[in-house]
Amino acid sequence: MLSKRKLKSIIFLLGSWAFFNLLQDEILDILRERKLKKEEEEIYSKESEIEDKRLSKSTVVLFTYYRSGSTFTGELFNQHKGGLNIF
Repeated sequence: MLSKRKLKSIIFLLGSWAFFNLLQDEILDILRERKLKKEEEEIYSKESEIEDKRLSKSTVVLFTYYRSGSTFTGELFNQHKGGLNIF
């Protein structure tokens, strides 16, 4: 048979273990929320960078005459890797 003192010690240990287990779960939840928030901020940042790049592009309209090198000039634009749109 357990004495009252040993029984109180066991109850205290079990209560402490349950408290720390609950505390650990709460800490993990907070860390998950922070991670999700950080990921959302990174996604928003990347989307805003893409939007800024899209808005900063220029449109170039090129008019040339027959036999003035228009095919050559158009090919230079087509070979450029900057993502120009040639119409």
